[in-house]
Order: sequence, then structure tokens, then C-alpha cells
Amino acid sequence: MNQGKYVFSQVLELIHRSEFDRIVRKFKGNHRARTMTCRQHLAVLMFGQLSGKDSLRSIVICLVAHRKKLYHLGMPRNLNLSTLSEANGKRDWRIYESLGLKLIGRAKGTVWLRETGVDYPEPIYAFDSSTVDLCLSLYPWADFRSTKAGVKIHAMLEINTELPVFVLITEASLHDVKAMDAIVLEAGAVYIMDRAYVDWARLSRMDAAGCYFVTRAKKNFTFRYQGSRPVDKSVGLICDQTVKTKTPKARKDYPGNLRRIKYRDEEHDVVYVFLTNMFEIDAYQIAEIYRNRWKVETFFKWMKGNLKIKRYWGLNENAVKTQIWVAISTYVLVALLKEKVDS
Repeated sequence: MNQGKYVFSQVLELIHRSEFDRIVRKFKGNHRARTMTCRQHLAVLMFGQLSGKDSLRSIVICLVAHRKKLYHLGMPRNLNLSTLSEANGKRDWRIYESLGLKLIGRAKGTVWLRETGVDYPEPIYAFDSSTVDLCLSLYPWADFRSTKAGVKIHAMLEINTELPVFVLITEASLHDVKAMDAIVLEAGAVYIMDRAYVDWARLSRMDAAGCYFVTRAKKNFTFRYQGSRPVDKSVGLICDQTVKTKTPKARKDYPGNLRRIKYRDEEHDVVYVFLTNMFEIDAYQIAEIYRNRWKVETFFKWMKGNLKIKRYWGLNENAVKTQIWVAISTYVLVALLKEKVDS
């Protein structure tokens, strides 16, 4: 008879017990917890993520069918729906947020680097957001529009590791650019953003912090031409210009020079106009840097396709944020496990 540990138990061992216990003590997560500790709660929710369950009831039914194995899986033997639902609704979601951030920090220095097509020595980050729609009648605290509710997940991925290094969960009505204020900027790093994030005051603050941005120009962008550089048109480059913002407010918010690069993607027959404060590297490298922005979109698609964040296992804000952070922690654990298997 096989006396080894279950695979799921080995996955949970990647979460250092002492580290998680410190987080639980900080938020008093086990205060008056009689039948389900925070670690057991985490184990149950991660099982739900990895097994693709759509509801708490389906999680409980599946696990109760294997009641004799629950202790060895790190779960409570007397698991029931009401206890799990109460833990989701009342146990502080910041416990699982802190765990997710710890795992992200560990994975950042562990997971192997992927080919990006960009030769740049400093970190490159892709920033974007994704809205998860909710039913307004069931989630009135997350009102978004007159007929719908939702939450928005803002995430920033390091493109070399394809891991999230920043995650912020807000109401869906929050404008994307406002989430940029929560980012701790790194001097020398490059931030890739879509044109929805073009806010001249915030881009000026990034420039003043010694970091770089690569974004797309809005269709109504007007500028003053300052000069240009020769380009290699055989690779799709159309022009490489130095410009300044033109409107009075834009000039006030961003008084410095910008680099405007026009590039044609021959494969998809699309013309892009990039704006950046990077003047030292080749124009084609700017286009390659922006090409990596798709990785953050892939991250959201993977989460929505493989983890359970489309249908929620609770109705209040605490339950929703708990589920999202457990999903993110599961994503990072899978990356750590893959790295461990491949090494």
C-alpha cells in the first residue's frame, strides 16, 4: 500500500507554515475558530480552485465523499457548508492577500525567465485591468452601472517571469489610471500600458521617478514636432520623432519631450503609434517591448479560464476578495510547482 503523501498535500507544503501562521496571527484569523483554521480554510478553497468547482456546495459534497482522507489533505474532518460559508464571509480577506503577495515575492526570485525578444537589463512590467461582472441584485455593494455590478482586478506582470507583482481589487467603476497611484515605482524599470492609461500628470511623475513608460497615443493626441531620427522601414517602422504635447493643460502636466514612434504590424496589418520617454534604445525595440503587453491579457484569460473567479462562492465583499486572492495564490503556486518539477 502506498504510504506517501497525497499530491495535494505536497502542493500545500509550498506554503511555509511559519510564514502563513505569522500572517494569521497578524489579522487574528484563528480567533474563536473551533472547527476550521485558516490553513484548513485555505486548503478547502484551493481544492475548489484546482478541481474547478462552481459552488461551495459542490466543494463540500466532493470532499465529504472522501471524509477519511480529509485530515491527510490538511482539511477539517467535519466539513460542512455552513462553516465554510461563514468562514468565507467573515474571515479577513487580507490574510489571503498577504499570502498571495508573499508567494509572489518568493516566485519572483525563483521562477525561470522566459524569452521576451527584448534586450533590456532592468525589469519590464505590463499593467492592465479586467472587470468581472456580477449580478446587481445579489451584489449591491459592487454597483457598477444602473443594471449591473462588478469588481475590477488591476494587475501588473513582470514580463520575464509572467508573474503578477502587483494586484489591486477595486470597484468596477474606478478609472484605470487611478490604480496607477498605488504602484511603487522602480527607477530604471519600464512600464507598458495601453492608451487608457495616458494621463500626462501621472506619466510625468513616472518620468521624474527615473522610470520609463511605453504606451500608445490616443487618437486625438496633438503634438509639436521637435525632430526625427532615421528608421529601418524594412522592419515596419514608419517614423521616429521627438515631440512635445500641444494643448496648454497637457504641456503643464507633461512639459518634457516625448518619443513618438509609428510602426506597422505587417502580420495583422495594423499601424501603432507609441509614446515613450525612452530615447536611448532602438525604435524597433520599443515596438518589441510593447508587444509583450499581451502577457498581462493572457494572465487574465488564464485566470478566468482555469480558476474560479467568474462565479463566486459568497455574496459579500469579503468572500469575493478572499476568492480572488486564493485564485491568485493558486496561480503562483502552480508556477512554483512547475519550476520545482522542471529543475
